Order: sequence, then structure tokens, then C-alpha cells
Amino acid sequence: MGGSISVHNDTALIFRSMLLGPRGTIVEGFDITLQPGTAVRVDARKVEPQQDHKVVFRMDQQGETKTTKRERRKSDCSSFEFKTWRNYNILELRVSKLQANAIRVMENLQLSGLVREVLMGVRIEDREAYGVLYRRCFIANELVTYLVLHRIATSKEDAVKMCRRLQDENVFLPMVSNAKFDNEFQFFKVNESHDVVHRLGKLKKAPATWDDMPMLAFAPHLDVSHLAPSPKNYANRQVEGWLEKRSRLGFYKMRFFRIIPDPKDYKHSIITWHSDQVALKPSGSISSKDIQTVLRPNPRKFIIEVKVNQGNEKSKLTIRAPNTEHWFRWFHAIQSYAKTLSPEDVIKHSALAHIMDEKQMRDFSKRLNIVSMKAGTVIATRGESLQQFYIISSGKIGIFLSSKDKKEVQLTTRCRFDFLGEEVCTSGAEPSRSIKALTDCVLLTISEKERLSFMKKHQSVNKAFSAMFHSDLEYCIETASIFKYLNVSQRERLCIGLKYRSFFPKDTVYRVNSPGDAIYIVLNGELVITEYDLESRTDVVTKRLGPNDVIGELCGFLKGAPRTEDVSASKNSLVLMLDYDTLENFFKLTGLPRTVILNNMVLDILNNSKASFFEGLPIPAMRKLAAKHCSIEVFNEGSNIFNEGDTGNKFYTIIIGSVEISVGGEVVNRLGVGARFGEI
Repeated sequence: MGGSISVHNDTALIFRSMLLGPRGTIVEGFDITLQPGTAVRVDARKVEPQQDHKVVFRMDQQGETKTTKRERRKSDCSSFEFKTWRNYNILELRVSKLQANAIRVMENLQLSGLVREVLMGVRIEDREAYGVLYRRCFIANELVTYLVLHRIATSKEDAVKMCRRLQDENVFLPMVSNAKFDNEFQFFKVNESHDVVHRLGKLKKAPATWDDMPMLAFAPHLDVSHLAPSPKNYANRQVEGWLEKRSRLGFYKMRFFRIIPDPKDYKHSIITWHSDQVALKPSGSISSKDIQTVLRPNPRKFIIEVKVNQGNEKSKLTIRAPNTEHWFRWFHAIQSYAKTLSPEDVIKHSALAHIMDEKQMRDFSKRLNIVSMKAGTVIATRGESLQQFYIISSGKIGIFLSSKDKKEVQLTTRCRFDFLGEEVCTSGAEPSRSIKALTDCVLLTISEKERLSFMKKHQSVNKAFSAMFHSDLEYCIETASIFKYLNVSQRERLCIGLKYRSFFPKDTVYRVNSPGDAIYIVLNGELVITEYDLESRTDVVTKRLGPNDVIGELCGFLKGAPRTEDVSASKNSLVLMLDYDTLENFFKLTGLPRTVILNNMVLDILNNSKASFFEGLPIPAMRKLAAKHCSIEVFNEGSNIFNEGDTGNKFYTIIIGSVEISVGGEVVNRLGVGARFGEI
């Protein structure tokens, strides 16, 4: 099933429950007993999807004798059966709702799961049949094929059952009245005004096909790919369509291409091509495990070359896309599986793409040398300046600083597409750090002679390099809020841990509810925070972020905390990234509290709490309070913050999650983000 299930007992009774699998045995982790006011989160990966399961539960009074329990056990025991579905979210269940109508609760959850999974496969276009034009519809048997190939349904019959359930719930509406969904050439449309569809996603424009007909696809509001067993497979589920495949004789033939899960190993994929959209058996395929490199042989044509190694056999797949959008989508989807990248592709994925055009990137890539390093190789000792500029093509590099007791402590890890040796581009001071290969690495390096020749030829890039690694960086460090309360030495140390990221217009920085793993600082360009408006069905910009603005500070408190907004680029943007592990290592090296870095965020939290005892405090006093007297505490779901009767000595404001207040074992209030408690 996947994801996890959170069960909260919001009743005054003891909740006991078991989940029985298809063979009648208890599923691991699902023999649950919950006292009133408590909660538990259970890993649902052991629950088999698309299988019949049974839930058995009962409610017990507190303080009952064994005899009384035995008398009530049969009459108060409830059970229901249901078919599981694939889930990548946290499903939240409240015992009071299960107690009132358990079957309806599970049906609603199942419907949401079906809508999220099934609608990802609809390809909506204006279609014509027998001289009649049907607008904004999809074809039934095409969707059935999609569901079977992507392992969402176990068979065609199972896929039809899923879709009929959606038709019964008025999610799917027939274009011909009284038509019943079947594995046939039938036209259906998605009921965009349905509450569940409206809540979970929207129909969004997809890349045009060969005939330039506009197409729509379902886009979920929340990105849950990171929760899937294979995030890459989940992200590529909607990458499908007609492409031209080159034959051995050099002729191109139209084939319908898909990226589907490998039935032998769900973590890998298979790129398949079919004679049409409803064919289950492919005309041919290649495994993502065998893809070596992905190239674009001619920049003016929409051609993709995929070089494949299958054991001792080498082969090549050449395909042609109808337009730039389709080419870009397929190129990057297939390239994500490639074992090696060309130097030009490495540059395009790095932050250098922000300051170079296509011609400059090709010229720069031709000047690069490929260097391999074994794990453990020392690239630079402390105080030693690198003589060349490096881009990491593969592997991991560790940056180490000296601690107070003169020990080498790792500050950060630089990975694929990150840089080393930025000081050679700025004539900066020799940094007090050492560099070592943590794994086997492949680095791209440019010699001093080639670098100077390139910079002389491309003066605009020379200026951009200097700004990126020197002037813009220095100004950002001096003005960004997270650096404000650090001294010069501390700033220099933290800057060594910063990484560059570039984003083009409409690129996503992160999605709401995705796990937080980094703080971002805008170096130049503009990012926007957006919210999806259900009434207008559009993304509304709620805030614009320019140079030196900081977002994602919550990550500095809690690794993996779900993001609270959608953030994307509105312009070509260069961003500095400070990841959680680097920040944690920085705190250990310096002994500084987190609130020194995140002072502004803590200050905003205190101001927004609207507590009466903060009113009238001048800003300097508030900053001092935030920096010296505030701390961050993390509580796991179901754990007690304090018990009734404990001496109160702390004031709390909720940053993330929710808190329940109980008196005498009975829940009397539930507080969310921004609420405060403990004032007395």
C-alpha cells in the first residue's frame, strides 16, 4: 500500500484494532491498542496493494473487569472488508469517525486514492468520431492499458472495476449518455467540479503532440513523488506519447513510447515502445539499468540518442520528438537514468547554466578534462588553494574544517554538479579547509590556460563569474538575515558550506508538503510563493522573493519537516542552498545555538503569537530574547509535552503540527500552527 497510516483516538474509550491480510493473518504493525487521547503512526509498506483486507476493531471502557469485557466482546466488535490501494501519503484516521461509519470512511479514503492514481493516466483532447466533435475527453481503453502497464491495476478487469467505481461516484462522465465504462473505444470526460477532483488536483496543459492539438493532463496539487518507492518512476509516469523511432536502415517510424516500472524490480524502469496506445505487449524495450549516456547529436533537431550496454552487447536507440517541449521532457526523463553524462550536460545541470548560453556552454565543455579519483584521495590540504576549477560529474567530495580541539571535522558534502576551486575565478584568499574524495569520483576540470582563454573570449561570462563567486556573494553574506548575527570568521565558515543552484522560469524549487532539507537564499533573480486557489483554479502569487531574501528556514529547526508553500522561479534565478546536515555540522563546529542563524524567523513567530506579554517590547529586546532565551523542541506524534498537574515553566508556540489539550483524560481542545499554550 505504501505511505503511513496515522490513527488518533479522540474518544473516551480504549480503541483496539487489527488489520487482517488476504491470507487472514495480522499485518505487521497493525495490532493496535490506543488509550483515549493518544495516537500512533504505522508504516503501511507491509500492506499489499490491490488486495482484499479486513479490519476488526472494538471499543473498551476504562477500568472494565475481564468478565465484563468477555460479555461485551462479541456484541461490540465491528469489522469490515475493503480492497487496498497504492498510497504515498499519510492517511489520518480518527476513531470517532470509524466508530460512526467505518465503511464510509474507508470508501472516501479509497476514492481519494483512486482519483490520485487513476487520473494521472488520462490524456484529454478534443476528439472526433463519426463526424461528431467531443471536447475535452479521454479514451477508455487507453486508460485501461495505462493502469495495467503502470501496475496500478492487476489486470484489465481490475482496471475496468476501478474506473467504473469512479463513474459511479460521478468522477468520470460518459460523452454518450448511459454508456458504461469498459475496455473499449469510448469517450469519457473528467468531472472537474467533483469535490475530490477539485481538492486533489486540476487539469493542466500538457505538451502539444505531432498534430499540434492541445492536450490536458491531471496535475496533483501536492507532490508526493518523494514518498513513492521509486520517486523517479513516479515522476516519469506521465511521460508518454508518440515519438519517431529510427530503424536499422535509417528510416523513422511512429511508435507510442512509455516509461513503466520494471516488473522484476520496481525501483527501476523500462522504456518501451508500442504500435499504438492500447497495446500491452511492447514492440521493443530497454531497461533503465542499461542506459549509459543520452546525447543530442544535432542541436537544431529534436533527436535523442540513447547508448545502451546490455551485458557485452552495445546498442543505440535513436528517437525524434515533434517539438521542443516534447524533446526537453523526454531527454531529461531518459537522461535521469544515464550512468554517465557528457561534459556539456553536466554544465547544463550545474549553476553555470545561469550565466552561460548554449554556445558558451559548448565552448566551455570542449575545454574540460575528465579526472577520476579514488575514495580517500586528498584533493587539497588545509590552507592549500586549488589551482584549477572543478565540476563534480559523479561521486561525493567532503569539505573539512578544523574544530576548536584541532580535529578535522566534516562541514559539508559536495555532490554531482557542485563546484570546487571557486577561488581561482576570484583571486580570493586561500580558504582554511581541506578537501577529500568520500567516494570514487569523476571530476571535470579546466586548466588555467584554457580558463583564461575562455574568459578572454567571453567577457560577459568573466564578469558573471566574478559576481557569482565574489561580489554578489559578499553582498549577500553581509545583508541576508541568517548571516546578520555572525562574526566574520563564522560567516566565512558557513559560506564554505553553501552550494549554488540555478532555476529557470517556472522551475519548481520545492512543493508544499515535500520534506524540508535545505534553506535557500536568493542570490539574483526572483522566486515566487504560490497558493492554489480552489475557486479560480489558478496558482496565486502570495509573495515575491528577490536578492538576499531567505526561504525554508524551518529546515534549520527540523529535518524533513513538510514544506508549507509552493516555491518556483519567475525569472532566471541563482540561489544559494544551505542544507540541514551542513547547518548541523556548523553548529557543532562553532557551538552556536540555532536561534542565532534563524533569529528573524523566531522573531516573526514571537510577534505573530500576539501574546500580551510581548506587547510594547522594543525590537532590540525582542531580538535578544529570540537569540538567547528561545529554544526549539521536537515532539513525536502521541508523546506528551507536559502532564496535567506539572509545574508550568515554559511558553510554547506551535511551528508545525498540532497539539491536543486534555483534561481528566478527555480531549477539550486542538491547537494548530501559530497557536500558543503554557502562558500561565
